[in-house]
Amino acid sequence: ETMAAIGEPVIPSGIAHTVEEALNVAASIGYPVIVRPAFTLGGAGVYYRLQNGGEAVTGTVPGFSVKIADTNGAGDTFFGAALRCLAKRGNPLEGLEKEELERILRFANKAASLTVSRPGALPAMPWLKELEEEGILP
Repeated sequence: ETMAAIGEPVIPSGIAHTVEEALNVAASIGYPVIVRPAFTLGGAGVYYRLQNGGEAVTGTVPGFSVKIADTNGAGDTFFGAALRCLAKRGNPLEGLEKEELERILRFANKAASLTVSRPGALPAMPWLKELEEEGILP
């Protein structure tokens, strides 16, 4: 497992053994947003930490319950969906607030849940239109 920071290098799991330890390490080296992705928490969703200026905010965004067909591509789908939303913001992290981050992570969780509900990796990834039809855009 790794702790990934959006837009930043990955912190190897040997440095920290719990989510809290990893968040503390990431904060000490200045990561503004840290996401522990859906594929490491499974159906429990995603754990995040957001540092926007002063105080850090942590939380979870629940996953979606689906029948698992194949977990290949779940992480790629999750990060692709999250990064798509952040990229549309112009400056991806500037002014990012908890509520908006949670909408983005819900969108990414939904995209990943659709991927794992189908066989394959790339063919299982949902199209944006499919997520729009589900009403899951941030």
